Amino acid sequence: MSGYYHDLVERGFNVNRGQYEDFEKQQTIRSNEDELVYHLARTSIIAGTIRFTPAERISGSRYLFNEQMNGEFSRQREVALLFGHAALLDFEMSQAYDGDLELGANRDDKDSIRTYKELGFGQTRLLASMDERIVMLRSGMIYRRSSLVRREGKEL
Repeated sequence: MSGYYHDLVERGFNVNRGQYEDFEKQQTIRSNEDELVYHLARTSIIAGTIRFTPAERISGSRYLFNEQMNGEFSRQREVALLFGHAALLDFEMSQAYDGDLELGANRDDKDSIRTYKELGFGQTRLLASMDERIVMLRSGMIYRRSSLVRREGKEL
């Protein structure tokens, strides 16, 4: 269990992964067969959902990332970060996925953009554009590892 999962469990949450969990019945959006869904719950209440959906359009990313926190939990940014980190780590490790991830965010939702940046996503379009949504990208594991190696080499 990663440190992120451990911190969530200590706060009384549980995390379930799969395409078709019992929690799906409580969701308003039905799962796509090919997407991987993580549910964050406390007792019978779904606090949040993270979806890794295969990208349908031509892009450098094979998966789209979407995190949705519900009700009172939408104001608990620290929980959203722990859940995001836990799901991202599990997804990359369990799916052996080292490619980029993409997401779309409302350009006016500064809190979400800040959270996504802390999860490792960077903006790919300037906020000065007239689009209501921005695209953010999280570099794949291989790129992130090579960046660390390059950074460590400069310090030596």
